[in-house]
Amino acid sequence: MQIKLYGNGHSCNIPVQEIIDKYWKDETAPFSFEMSTAIGDETIAATAMLGEESPDTYPSIRLDSRNARKNSSATWFILETPNETNPYVTGYAYAGNDETESDSWITKIVDAPRGADDDSKRLVYIDDDIAETVDTKTASKLNTKYGNHCADYCATSDQLFGGKFDYEKFGKRLAANDKDIEFVECMIVSKNENVINHVADILDALGFTATTGYYDPAEDKKANISDKLTGYYYCDM
Repeated sequence: MQIKLYGNGHSCNIPVQEIIDKYWKDETAPFSFEMSTAIGDETIAATAMLGEESPDTYPSIRLDSRNARKNSSATWFILETPNETNPYVTGYAYAGNDETESDSWITKIVDAPRGADDDSKRLVYIDDDIAETVDTKTASKLNTKYGNHCADYCATSDQLFGGKFDYEKFGKRLAANDKDIEFVECMIVSKNENVINHVADILDALGFTATTGYYDPAEDKKANISDKLTGYYYCDM
């Protein structure tokens, strides 16, 4: 296994074993190698298992993601070399969140031969027991059903909104799946300003205009106001 660097018309191969020899201090050899990048709480990574590279060890590269704030992980894709099961390079797409989604692949694509004059549609294998397909040409119909771009950005399932976009249903779903988000007095709120800003980004991406603010305890005290929202950051639309 090796790392290859590219730049300005040049390339450089670095055997992974050289990195292990230089930096690995534990007596037990490492079993995987990861390359990652992160934005905010989200990290995306490519991981490969170390060891003998042969058909019976099923060499592969896995793409996954992790969210540090939610302490969650998600598996997205596994690309396998030819092995004892498949004679071709094969890619498997997974459903994401490791806690809420199936651990079985939902889509498979195989790099099998195609005839020189074969211009038929590419075959993609779908496990229709756990996944449902949507033709991208129907996006406008889905956007009409769910409202704006909800289907494009948020439709992890056909039951996400169950109709046009519903702020209350959206807020309650967020609160049920994120310990830092609450739905109080018909408002999406959090004690964490960064979390609320992220919710606002989602709503903006969906084509809505999100507004954020803070129910300042000091200001509420001056105004002789005290309610369940005091001390919370909020996101409205």
